[in-house]
Amino acid sequence: MDSSPRSRTYCILTALIVFVFAAIAAGLGCSSRSAPSEGKTRVRFSFWGGFLELKLWEELKALYEKLYPDTVLQLEYSPGEYHRKLRLNLIAGTAADVLMVDDELYPAYAQSGNLENLERYIERDRDEFDFEDFLPTSLESFTYEGERFALPWDGFSTIVFYNCDIFDEGGIPYPRDDWTWEDLQRTAIALTKDLDNDGRIDQFGFNVTFGWRDMEPVIWSYGGRILTPDKKRFAMNTPETIAALQYLYDLKFKYHAMPQAGELAGMLVEIQILTGRVAILMAPAYMMSIMRGVEAMRWDAVHMPSGPTGKASRLSWDGLAIYTGSQHKEEAWRFIKMVLSDEGQRIVGKLQRGLPVRRSAVVESYVDPETPQKEEKFLEAVEYGRVTPITVKYVEMDFAIQRELDKLSLGRIDPETMVRNLEPKVNRLLSEEDS
Repeated sequence: MDSSPRSRTYCILTALIVFVFAAIAAGLGCSSRSAPSEGKTRVRFSFWGGFLELKLWEELKALYEKLYPDTVLQLEYSPGEYHRKLRLNLIAGTAADVLMVDDELYPAYAQSGNLENLERYIERDRDEFDFEDFLPTSLESFTYEGERFALPWDGFSTIVFYNCDIFDEGGIPYPRDDWTWEDLQRTAIALTKDLDNDGRIDQFGFNVTFGWRDMEPVIWSYGGRILTPDKKRFAMNTPETIAALQYLYDLKFKYHAMPQAGELAGMLVEIQILTGRVAILMAPAYMMSIMRGVEAMRWDAVHMPSGPTGKASRLSWDGLAIYTGSQHKEEAWRFIKMVLSDEGQRIVGKLQRGLPVRRSAVVESYVDPETPQKEEKFLEAVEYGRVTPITVKYVEMDFAIQRELDKLSLGRIDPETMVRNLEPKVNRLLSEEDS
């Protein structure tokens, strides 16, 4: 059998295409809208995601209806444009009873008055929760002005994935959990190659999207930050943050160990590593299920590299909220409690879409001792993880930062210029939030 890089790439790409089409086929049934039986209460639940999310919620729906036979759960699944649809439904007063929300947009939803304050429910049923079992930062992510308008149910940490075949072909040792950003730089440079000697790079050592959330682990491990701790002022204009940005800038433009504009354009990062175009990626926990869907390559995962102030991983959480206009708030609350129960969290962990929010469920159902890759690394990364500083002005701030990062990604400005341009823009947005 031909074992050349191009033959291996073709096999991997073919397997990936089959996997993607199977996923699309599985996701065609986007919504469960069967009419409830006579006398039963219908509870609507809106959520986003891919075919794995649909499979997950179908299993949780079956559990809910088994536990509460007087209720029918209607799944309202949006494979894309979820938040735009949700905003329109909130304006029209037609939102579902239970809403999936992410931590980034949560403050704006909480401020709008569209999410039910859950404090009275939590206080009443506190004995049914083991909040000590919740992973660090998860509960804080869904606290707005000291009160909770949603509860987390799953999330992810970010670690490093790598293509073992590329390392073996290059004679490069696999990375260790105690590596540094300097180690990653040397490895990435060594694995960047023009395989067919046509003057163009075919295999890049590393890649990361030039988006501020993707770059946060590097910034944090260098001792930098995005906003001040009170989230009132821009904080990127420091030597530490500029050094982190310069590190990534040099990997792309000085060493060309990361793809530049036009190289690998339109190719999703998971396809980049699966087809051998990129050797190393930083990615969230849900990348693992994608990697395991393709058997034509060997891969593994390793902890984040250390910077001058240690390791850092980005954490993000998904939450469940109740629409204030719901006519079935108690039934909606029962659903949220069920998802956070022992059995509900085991179902979340078993699918390995993301980390269950409860540590016991991660250990019991997410970590699989039979797999060659160690899922417990994602749990370990939570301990050195941080969450993106979220404000009510998150969407506007995201747009402003990304515009400047796009210029940095194209090499049109340097890191110092970028943060200098951003400082007044972000501070103006944050001052508008307080006014």
